[in-house]
Amino acid sequence: MSESIVQSMASGNPSLDQKNTAAKVMANKIGNLLELRGFKIVRKKIFVDESKANYGVDFGFEPSNPLMDGSGINLSYRPDENPNRLSLHFVRPKYTGVTGKTLNVPIYETRLDYEQRKEKVKDDMRVKVLNSILENWSDQHIKQVRANKAWRNCENNVLGKIELLVKYIESTYPFYISLYQEGKWKALDYQAQADGFSKYAESLAQSAGCLNKIYKEYGSSMMYEWNIGGLKEVNLQVDLDPDGKVVLNQITIDKNKAEKFLKHLAKWRNN
Repeated sequence: MSESIVQSMASGNPSLDQKNTAAKVMANKIGNLLELRGFKIVRKKIFVDESKANYGVDFGFEPSNPLMDGSGINLSYRPDENPNRLSLHFVRPKYTGVTGKTLNVPIYETRLDYEQRKEKVKDDMRVKVLNSILENWSDQHIKQVRANKAWRNCENNVLGKIELLVKYIESTYPFYISLYQEGKWKALDYQAQADGFSKYAESLAQSAGCLNKIYKEYGSSMMYEWNIGGLKEVNLQVDLDPDGKVVLNQITIDKNKAEKFLKHLAKWRNN
């Protein structure tokens, strides 16, 4: 199918088949140009929005180290907007939070933030990443990474912006990948904190003799609603901070004493 036909089919309010066809052409043509510029693509997944005219492609690149794992870009074309728009989204690092939801880690801070962190960190690899951020720093790029870059007035011709798009990705990538790696470092820290909290909360449940718990987020803490034997509607609020507090029905307890207290409560209840 020729490029001109695909462009015509994918304009305005295209059908699902038309969007799929256009997204495949978009993925192949942009992917080929990226590969010619040295990008090693390991993820090229098209997507379409069944309820809107949107369609696009998600690219992922081969990681040269673990901190680059999951990095990539997401392109979305909106031919039904006026003016129509092609948006470039820089993928963020992710981790699984205490509620089981996948959460994104922001990858943009001020230059001063990175400079101050560089003075504090000890790990040589992280210092190298922070140096790369500072060496590649661009106020314009940080603004566009934060807001995502958008090309408007595509005139129902998303492929007409390919050369400009690929050159922009090429120029921005060294800065983006440095930001991503620092964000990935934070994501690993957040994941460790979330895993530690979940392990602690599970231990509390075992101490209370209750494994069936209903929980919800409550500010910077988690609220658990338990029925412990004959004690109904027991509310347990646990701070996410490792040094925080545990509040059991208005009784505030240090985290390092909460398990012992719950075990005592469960023992007393059984008597």
